Amino acid sequence: NGEIGEYITIARRKGETWYIGAITNWSDRDIEVNLSFLPDGEYNIEIMQDGINAYENSEDYKKIKTTLNSKKLNYKMTNGGGYVAII
Repeated sequence: NGEIGEYITIARRKGETWYIGAITNWSDRDIEVNLSFLPDGEYNIEIMQDGINAYENSEDYKKIKTTLNSKKLNYKMTNGGGYVAII
């Protein structure tokens, strides 16, 4: 999903691993990604997202490892920020 000049989210697959990446312009964003392309089940997901101080330090990020059992992925991007997920 995306909008020219605003933000973009892309998903790519290599073998059984999916990579999701997103970037935004200078506006904060709450994004929802439809994961209906995944078969039913539970997946390990590793997330790198904007950290709590990303407004002041663009190198601040948070890394999360968890499980995913939903067909939707919701995340927040800080202005000028991004998001990466490995499923």
